[in-house]
Parts: sequence; structure tokens; C-alpha cells
Amino acid sequence: MILGVFGYIGTGKSTALEYLSTKHGFYVIDADKKSKVVLGYPEVQEFIKNKIPEAYDFENQQVYRSKLRSVIFMKKSLNIELGKIMWPHISKLIRFDIANCNRDKIAVEAALLPLLKLPIDKYIYLINKNYNSHVNRIDERDKRDNKEIRKILKIQETMHRESNIDYIIDNSSDKESLYKKIDRVIENINKD
Repeated sequence: MILGVFGYIGTGKSTALEYLSTKHGFYVIDADKKSKVVLGYPEVQEFIKNKIPEAYDFENQQVYRSKLRSVIFMKKSLNIELGKIMWPHISKLIRFDIANCNRDKIAVEAALLPLLKLPIDKYIYLINKNYNSHVNRIDERDKRDNKEIRKILKIQETMHRESNIDYIIDNSSDKESLYKKIDRVIENINKD
């Protein structure tokens, strides 16, 4: 079974994956780690050099990830353009991991997972119904500007709108509540 976990920034995707791994024995694939690899691909670097030069360190030939993140989440068109280059590569790396991990339970995590068009059996969508506490949680964790956080959430919202969702988990509370909700989802999946 391949389980997809996605949702907005700061909704607990990494925490959920860690729990799925330790408690339920899932092999975990983190799309963010794959994106870090893909940022080193020549065509991605060329795009960034040409379209977002302020996010590229020309001397050391590398991407300033924090600057890149700031720019692409403020300019949706650049976000989409860069995604069209990166997503196929990220998808290919994840598909390779899926094919070669020799595990029957796999969990894949990405903020925009449905856009990767992977062979996911069930999707879990993590949300935080309390918008202000959600923004504060991200601010505390990432030390980002509230305006930037709100812009990221808005872009992700538009990209999640037509996603296939099997289960929604509201992670507005604590970790123990999240864990219990994950356990219930896994129980329901196992009944099918």
C-alpha cells in the first residue's frame, strides 16, 4: 500500500510520517529531500540563474533555498513554472524509491503531493482549522514573516483545491491527538 500525506506548510506532515514509520512500519519518502537533490540539476539551476538570479550563488554554483522559497511563494507564476521543471524529476526519484524499497507499506509526503501524479492508493490531507494558530506555529518554527506565511498558505490552497482526498486530519491540537487520528485512519484503511 502506498499512502500519500500532504497538506499546507506547518500542518504536521513530517510528524505524521515519523509516526507512520515508527508506529506502523511504513517506509517513508520525503519529497522535500528529493527536491533538494533536484535543485542541483543543471536545467533547474539554469532556470533559477535566468529567472530568479537573486536566489542563486554564482560564485559557489548553488541555490539559496531560503531566497528561492521567498520569491516563488510571492510570485505564483514563477512557482508554477519552476514546478513544471522540478516536479517530473521529483516524481521520477520517488517512483524509483517506491519500485526499489521492497516494502509493502510506503508513505510519501509532499506539500503538493497530488501534483506529482504518483501511484498513491490513499491520500491523507492534513489541515489546521485554526488559521491564526497555524500561522503562529509556522512563524515560531520557521521564523518567517507573517505576510510570507499567509502568501504561501494562499498559493497552497489554490493548488490543493482539486486534489483527491481520502482522509482529512485536522491537526489543530497536540501530537497525541494527531497520533490517535492517524491510528484511526490506518484502522479504516486496513478494514478495506
